[in-house]
Amino acid sequence: MVITLQKRQAWDIGQAIQLGSGLDDGLKWAPLLDQENGSVTAALEILNRDMPHLDGDCYICFSTSCLKYFLLYRHGSHHKVLQKLAESLQSASKEMKLERSTSAGWERSTTAGSSADPSMFQEEILQAHQRATLEARRAENLATELQAAKREIAELRHRLQQTRPTQKMDVNSSRKDPGSMSGRELPNSCMAGMHDNKNEFAVEFAIALGPCQPEASDLPGATFLDSTSVTSLRAAVARLNSGELVCHGDLAVAWGASAMGYYLLYRRGCKQAAQQCVCVMAENLSSSFMAGLLPRELHVCQKDLSSRSVRTHGDLPNSCVAGMHANKNEWAVELAIALGPCQPEASDLPGAIFLDSTSVTSLRAAAAQLNSGELVCHGDLAVAWGASAMGYYLLYRRGCMQAAQQCVCLMAEHLSSFMAGLLPRELHVCQKDLSSRSVRTQADLPNLCMAGMHANKNEWAFELAISLGPCQPEASDLPGAIFLDSTSVTSLRSAVAKLNAGELVCHGCLAVAWSEASMGYHLLYRRGCKETAQQSVCVMAEHLSSLKASRLERDLAPTTATPREP
Repeated sequence: MVITLQKRQAWDIGQAIQLGSGLDDGLKWAPLLDQENGSVTAALEILNRDMPHLDGDCYICFSTSCLKYFLLYRHGSHHKVLQKLAESLQSASKEMKLERSTSAGWERSTTAGSSADPSMFQEEILQAHQRATLEARRAENLATELQAAKREIAELRHRLQQTRPTQKMDVNSSRKDPGSMSGRELPNSCMAGMHDNKNEFAVEFAIALGPCQPEASDLPGATFLDSTSVTSLRAAVARLNSGELVCHGDLAVAWGASAMGYYLLYRRGCKQAAQQCVCVMAENLSSSFMAGLLPRELHVCQKDLSSRSVRTHGDLPNSCVAGMHANKNEWAVELAIALGPCQPEASDLPGAIFLDSTSVTSLRAAAAQLNSGELVCHGDLAVAWGASAMGYYLLYRRGCMQAAQQCVCLMAEHLSSFMAGLLPRELHVCQKDLSSRSVRTQADLPNLCMAGMHANKNEWAFELAISLGPCQPEASDLPGAIFLDSTSVTSLRSAVAKLNAGELVCHGCLAVAWSEASMGYHLLYRRGCKETAQQSVCVMAEHLSSLKASRLERDLAPTTATPREP
């Protein structure tokens, strides 16, 4: 059984003696405290705080609440104070007797107070001291009882935790994300533990480590969570806080599928330890990476990058990658211009790097890897493939929109000159009559026909579109598609609104519209006709590729005829 002893203060409320509303000259041996608050409690706080700088054992303070003086004495000076008070009372009584003998008038005036014997004051002082002593003892007893009650509560809580059955879910057997689980699906014991340690781990308490899984030797003391069952930081934080995943240390490594990288989670207050651990890991990896290279490989890693080469996380030490997280907002999904389904040439976009379309298949992945430093771009432009939109996009850094637009304009001019250099036969195919380009407006149809078209207002939508790039496609490349006027329809939203309202009539399921915001053409398709639109885009891409190949063969063909063999 542990007994805690509270240290007694040198100055206490039980060591105060009331002197009355007036201060006698016989108490000049006790200095008067000059305090602003004017209360006994404030005087005691001042004395306890400044005790090392005070030499006296007695002080007098004035209480503004009861308008009386109090004599405060240090703990252990009780008898000394009583002796001084007795001496003061005796001297006061002698002065009173002397005044009585010298002046009869003064004696008559003091006759009414002659019954106040000094021994009575001493008795009152002793009684007050006894009452204060009893109150102090009672306070000590209450403090002892409070400590005993706290210990009993702690013992009962410990017994309750031991007797409660542990209901922890198996990580490998449970595939459900705990972030989507309700309170009924989790055991009550797990929910109770969640509220105790709910703030130990959080999503913001994480450091990005990159897409490569670190080794256990690089992060000593860190718990590695299973990447097959824990695929997000929110799930890892929820399971760690609920106790479903047990982490005996302060660090845990988790996989984030949305960010395509590993993260080092740390407990609240352990940020410095996590940063030191990451710095040590970066130094170890950088030294071992450079030391393990052959002279030829080291020369390859140190040479200048061309416009088409991209370094990945495996080509750079983690110390270099860690320093790139400061620019996490330089690349974004909205900072992109659609180029169309055909892959542009490097000569059309000078200074832009081309990301690998097999490993990077979305704008989000490209922006995330560029911001994290997994993909290094020394310039301001990068070309990425978007599988969902079936097209290439030109990503640009924040603040470089004008440079990207100029680059796209140059590419469009180059493609226009390419069309002008085709052979007459090839040009005849592209310049044939565009019957499908004609668009009927609301004035060409009767109002009865227009009224029946408002029921299908949801057939066309902004998200039902495929980017075709900044160059206007030919009608022969998209058979069955109508071409909206680019002077009157300058955005996808206006095109969708007019098609749904019936202001523009489309008898087919495809329509080509110009968008000034994205500086490119888009193929709109009706709801449910996505497959047809994708097939049309694939046919157009194949046709353009064959045209480029034929022109390349023609340019590479010898200009002079070869002599015949004899």
